Amino acid sequence: NTELQIENSGDQELVSVVLYNYLGQSIKSWNTNLNSRTVSLPINVTTGIYVAHINTKIGKATKKLIIQ
Repeated sequence: NTELQIENSGDQELVSVVLYNYLGQSIKSWNTNLNSRTVSLPINVTTGIYVAHINTKIGKATKKLIIQ
């Protein structure tokens, strides 16, 4: 099992997190339980390259993930 961990500095409220595969297909999405300082989201994916889109009330962030 693999976890996606997001550390929140506290000044940004997380709204949603969406995980996409390299082809742009949505794999998982989370909309709840995102209010703690460190958010651990369980992901069960195969080896590959993924992109996480993190939406906050202030803006958006994108992070490329390599799962080995």
